[in-house]
Amino acid sequence: MTPSASLRGHCACGALRYTLDASPSNLLLSAYCHCTRCQRLNGAPFVWTTHWKKDAVAWSSSGGEAPLRSTVQQQLGDVDGLELYESLPGRKFKIRCARCGTPMGSWSEAGERFSIWPSTLERPEGDKAALAHTDTFRPQGHIFYGPWRVMDIADDLPKYDGYLGQSQRVDRSGRPLPAGFDGGGAFNPHDPRDLVGYAAHPPHPRWPDDARIALSFVVNYEEGGENTTLNGDEFSELYLTEYGAANGKMPPSYVRNLSVESSYEYGSHRGFWRILDLFKRKGWKFTSWSVGRAVEQNPAVVRAMEEAGCEVASHSYRWFDHSTMAPEEERVQIQKAIAAIKNASTKSREPRGWYTGRQSVNTRRLVYQVYKELGLHGELYDSDAYDDDLPYWVPAPDGTEGEYLLVVPYTLDSNDMKFANTPGFINSDTFSAYLIDAFETLVAETYLGAENPMSVPKMMTVGLHCRVVGRPGRFPGLQRFVEHVERRNAELLQEGGGKGGVWVATREEIANHWRKTHPPPAPREQ
Repeated sequence: MTPSASLRGHCACGALRYTLDASPSNLLLSAYCHCTRCQRLNGAPFVWTTHWKKDAVAWSSSGGEAPLRSTVQQQLGDVDGLELYESLPGRKFKIRCARCGTPMGSWSEAGERFSIWPSTLERPEGDKAALAHTDTFRPQGHIFYGPWRVMDIADDLPKYDGYLGQSQRVDRSGRPLPAGFDGGGAFNPHDPRDLVGYAAHPPHPRWPDDARIALSFVVNYEEGGENTTLNGDEFSELYLTEYGAANGKMPPSYVRNLSVESSYEYGSHRGFWRILDLFKRKGWKFTSWSVGRAVEQNPAVVRAMEEAGCEVASHSYRWFDHSTMAPEEERVQIQKAIAAIKNASTKSREPRGWYTGRQSVNTRRLVYQVYKELGLHGELYDSDAYDDDLPYWVPAPDGTEGEYLLVVPYTLDSNDMKFANTPGFINSDTFSAYLIDAFETLVAETYLGAENPMSVPKMMTVGLHCRVVGRPGRFPGLQRFVEHVERRNAELLQEGGGKGGVWVATREEIANHWRKTHPPPAPREQ
């Protein structure tokens, strides 16, 4: 036994002691147990339990070491200060100190293993010191996490209604998780990468009225969902602020940055309403990537968008990086985002579109699974992609054969976020010029001739942020582009005899059109 693997523990009064060989080869289980027996024995919501091979534990008291024998009675009967009682007749015996009554663990007769509660381990540096040498057997999950639990646990460890890996996995509310929730198995929706796409032969979208281009405006409503100590975050927001691409240093921990908060609030106070007013005056509709936490604090924006005929889609619950988030936590974020938008909606309607932005490798699969549980996966479209000018289908990200998810790609280039990124737009002129160039390139491709497969109409997306383009100095760039589109639409319609113009549509409208004109692949015959 190495020094780091040899640990000692004792009861509260010190009369009952044990020695533990904590070598990894001796460990059978390490988890937080929520069973009612552990609750009652300890008077606590749950207990950290570890299971060890029988030879790993030796008990002692003032009478010295006790040899391990074939049955628990023979094995432990001569240890002074130790009491046994059957918790499961003939199967499991609980161990406690006869003097102070401290619960110390248990012995499984059938499994021939000890259960030791690491909270009873000695702390050589004193009782206020941390437990030493426990890194090799840290808890790997929560077990017996069922309706009988006393509290919900919001951590990243997996939770089961029985033993780890042998029972139903559940979420932090105790609800069963779908099969494949953790991404196990051979299917991975992002592997291998698709580096081909439509290639030289994109499909003809057959936009309504033979439109030469579908134009999607997206307004990101994020104000209140950003990083702030008020949301429980360590740092204030650094991204897409008026400080530019970077502040040069990390902000202090757990200190509010009122200047950043105030600049974000400009988006909800004024920028949003300025953008909405422009679209209402033009009779156009946009899609909103709405952050759940943001609309919880200002549900009036959802009502205003719905009244204007705009689409309220989801931008997850919080506006931050999800790339390293545990699947269980991200699933909760997805559920909360849907609930927030539905609660704010005058129609009590769940969002049909999804865009996280700073996504994880699990995002697409988790979103699909949650929507499938709601019975809405057939209406869901995903926009966490930037890889084409047309929608496309991908196999169901949960691996279900014969199911597909529609992807409607978003944009990071025709996006006002580049006002805050370097290199990017420096004024409203550069913004409108870039948008006009992108628009005219896509329209010009439709004149290449039918023999050229690149001549099919495309889709253009414009990304907007209330606190960015909603500022008076940047807003004229959006206005000029809108006026350019209006003028060109009139010219194209006149040229085409009332057809072949610009289709300004919400992304849900684009998704629904694609489902009708380009349905997913038919199931293969068995």
